[in-house]
Amino acid sequence: MRYENEIPFKDNGISVTFNAITGKISAFYLNWYENISFPSLNNVLAPLAAMSEFVEQNGSEVCYITSGSANASLVYDFGYGAYIDPFSGKMLDYNGELSTIEDIVPDYSDVAGHWSEAVVNRLLDNGVYLWGGSFEPNKVMTENEFLQYLLLLETSYRYPEPVLYFEQRGIDIDIDSNRNLNRQEAARIIADYLGYRKIAEQPEYFVYPFSDSVDDSYKGYITICYMLGILGGDSGNFNAQGNITRGQAATILQNLIVFKSN
Repeated sequence: MRYENEIPFKDNGISVTFNAITGKISAFYLNWYENISFPSLNNVLAPLAAMSEFVEQNGSEVCYITSGSANASLVYDFGYGAYIDPFSGKMLDYNGELSTIEDIVPDYSDVAGHWSEAVVNRLLDNGVYLWGGSFEPNKVMTENEFLQYLLLLETSYRYPEPVLYFEQRGIDIDIDSNRNLNRQEAARIIADYLGYRKIAEQPEYFVYPFSDSVDDSYKGYITICYMLGILGGDSGNFNAQGNITRGQAATILQNLIVFKSN
């Protein structure tokens, strides 16, 4: 980002997209205004005075907002989605939770010695993470958590309702989002997300690559994920009803990043 008078000018900067897996620069962008003048910092308002002027111009009101499922939070609304906790004065997000301007990089030391350690740390080193605190690689994921993780392929922003996001994208999400996610459902969601739903719904076109049985309606989805290198098996079995853990989800996410970068 460009800095003038030691403050950022967010409309100017240099952007480089680097693929940490292939080691190649995939995009480069420069936006820099040559003939531009910047106002002096002299006589700028102090933060408290600026806030007072803002409130005087835009007003404020105490109101309730939805937070979570059928819950409500009391906030000061200053307009433009700027919510303030009326009891503590701290800034809240639109879901009524404490807002953090900058993410704190989590400490995933609990993956040390786990089979997913290299993958989890590789994602973490490249800014791809979702949870603070511990990673808990053996923790079983709900569908909602898996979709939130999948959203990291789209944006670093954490959506409170990832199910709604993917439904708006046309992805078929038809199970309880708080239910533990199994491997066949993960395969279906991934193949649908990648745009293979129509062909995946024709299982007769596929030679199922695993020895254990699975419902025909999932064979196309599983085979596609296997052929794309996103989901594998164990000793020739897919274990369709097995749950997806956080460690497995990290591997899936890395495989999706590799696939989409090719």
